[in-house]
Amino acid sequence: AGGTGLIGKELVKALKQDGHDVTIVSRQASSPDGPCICWNQVRQEGLPKGTEAVIQLAGKSILQIPRWTEAHKKEVLSSRLETGGILVSAMKQNPPAVYIVASAVGYYPVNTAESHAEDAAPGSGFAADVCVEVEKLADTAAPEVPRIVKMRIGVVLTKSG
Repeated sequence: AGGTGLIGKELVKALKQDGHDVTIVSRQASSPDGPCICWNQVRQEGLPKGTEAVIQLAGKSILQIPRWTEAHKKEVLSSRLETGGILVSAMKQNPPAVYIVASAVGYYPVNTAESHAEDAAPGSGFAADVCVEVEKLADTAAPEVPRIVKMRIGVVLTKSG
């Protein structure tokens, strides 16, 4: 999910180069990057048979200038919880071996004087609140999904964005 975004496109390309079959879940019914299914299809039919892993990158970009109107914040959170909820429901019916969900370094307290381990308490504010909600939803895929990985991604810079 999120296979047509900045990170997703590169991940899909790398997984295919390594010989993996990849199905993208998207709002569009087709993708130039390979097989694609729509969110409604996942909601109604579940995950494709034989799904071994689900990687959740979908969601409205948190970046916006000027920064974070109330409407934008609502869309950022709801886009992640809606897509995550669809995936969690589908995984309960057809559990993969692993669920990898994109979170962010915004989970951690803002502090330039010390580093934080992954078991650190979350920070406060909008970014941390979104991360906490996304990760809490991901945890509901257990016990059906035996391994849940939360990627706390930092700023991603590429030539295309």
